Amino acid sequence: MEKIVSLNFRQNCQKFKKFAEIKSGTFGTVCKVQDLTNGQMVAHKQQDLKKLITDPSGISRSSLRLIREIASFSLHHPNILETKEAYFDDENNFIIISELAEQDLEKYKMARSMSASEISFIMLQIIEGLDHVHKKGFIHRDISPENILVFKDGIFKICDFGVAAQGDSTQQFTGKLNYMAPEVKFGEEYDKNADIWSLGMLLYYLCFGDSQLKEINIQRKNSQQVEMEGFPQFEDIFNKMTTYSNNDKQARFSLQQLRQDFKKLVNSSQYLEYQKMLLNYQLESIKQSNQQNHKLYCEYLQIHENFDELLKCDAIQEQIKKFQKDSLFQQEQIKRYIVDKAAEKIKLQSKVQSCEIVIQKKSNEMIQQLKKQLAEQEPQFRKEFKRLVEPYVNQDQQQQRLLFKLQGQCSLLYKASKHGFTASDFHSRCDNQGPSITFILSDHGKVFGGYTSVPWKTPELHYQAQKDSTAYIFSLTETTLHPVNQNFVDHAIGHYKKQILQFGLGDIQIEDQCNLKYTNSCNIGSTYKPPSGYKQGDQKIKEYLAGANKFRVLEIEVYKIEQ
Repeated sequence: MEKIVSLNFRQNCQKFKKFAEIKSGTFGTVCKVQDLTNGQMVAHKQQDLKKLITDPSGISRSSLRLIREIASFSLHHPNILETKEAYFDDENNFIIISELAEQDLEKYKMARSMSASEISFIMLQIIEGLDHVHKKGFIHRDISPENILVFKDGIFKICDFGVAAQGDSTQQFTGKLNYMAPEVKFGEEYDKNADIWSLGMLLYYLCFGDSQLKEINIQRKNSQQVEMEGFPQFEDIFNKMTTYSNNDKQARFSLQQLRQDFKKLVNSSQYLEYQKMLLNYQLESIKQSNQQNHKLYCEYLQIHENFDELLKCDAIQEQIKKFQKDSLFQQEQIKRYIVDKAAEKIKLQSKVQSCEIVIQKKSNEMIQQLKKQLAEQEPQFRKEFKRLVEPYVNQDQQQQRLLFKLQGQCSLLYKASKHGFTASDFHSRCDNQGPSITFILSDHGKVFGGYTSVPWKTPELHYQAQKDSTAYIFSLTETTLHPVNQNFVDHAIGHYKKQILQFGLGDIQIEDQCNLKYTNSCNIGSTYKPPSGYKQGDQKIKEYLAGANKFRVLEIEVYKIEQ
């Protein structure tokens, strides 16, 4: 929430107990310390004031850095590092106490490969924080992995405003070369759009690391399109974030455009929880601001001795009336917005219900026809399923067109039409059984599945991802094989308590009671390589394996590979 960080002077403060140094440099030293007054672990940044003034005739760059950091204390947002307090001590040090992160984004990235959804969630948080920075009149000028901190519960925060500028534009050469916009490198005047370029390079870093950043900078400066193999969904976004054609920085995507694009690629439930937290914070900030204004209003009216005489002044009367009118207007605006939104929802629901009645009347006959057609087709679908699956199960060496060969004999663990279509049915027969091959028949007659060398299991919590570099998925109908993308092997297999099975982060997702509900889906590309000519997220790729975006399952067979 909004709060003022006041600067104080303290003599040899013994309030903090040092535990470990986090990093040090020309800016000073950051340590992990414990606040002895409340036991909380915090970050303690110490800068030696004697080293800041290097030029007797003026202010050094280090001094400007200190001033900028102090100015940034006014920034409050869930995705901006919170400064808890700041003070000068009697040893000529300037101390900043801030919340303690688990690590920075550079270390976080080095320890894992990430899916498009995970990357999008990180980018959305940085976008929210940077949007607040820009709206408060700052240009960060140093967006880079080491200036993004990672906190528990998957929260990412922007830090280090030592080179930030205030105002609409600036011209100083500053930042990290691999993340620096061309206009900054060329000494041109630039604005907040330079941060968008840096954010684009951060996106590339999250996808591929930093080994190619120098070359990518040159390509984009020369307006060469960059292909993002393994992340085709980010190609257009990245190239629009790093536009420099004809020095047209304004052509870069705005933060608002980026927010909309990344929202399409993120895990909806995870992002919804984050949005709840963010909106709650924003509304609480507005409430506190209104409470403070109301408190000041009352105080100002009470402190004057000749209150009755003052109220006779037309100018004061006008100001009081305006304040009261504005307060009522705000309340009415909020009420009207809530009522209008509710009315829109009711109106939409009414339209939907009307449409549903019409559709229901017109489609009953069609539904019956489709059911009849499916009933007629199902025996043929099952016959085709058996024809396609048997050569792999029996390891028929006469079949020249087998997509893959299994290293061992197949023994049936689970057949959904016999053992049941629920998650508990699946896990009771397939958990802890070693390597397995799964074949699935959709209600569109498509046959597909996947292989994993790791055993299925029921996780202690709701979900657990598992690494499998040898896993692959396939379509027997289309005769295509899709190996796991080696950047995402950590998410090759998904174990769910209340779900039958999952390959990747949604590449194949088979839900509980999959034979009754149209809730199953296949979206190749998030973890496994898509077929040639297809892009992850396109409608065609969502229909590729099963024949439809959402479908029912007619059969599942899981075989243990006896090695």
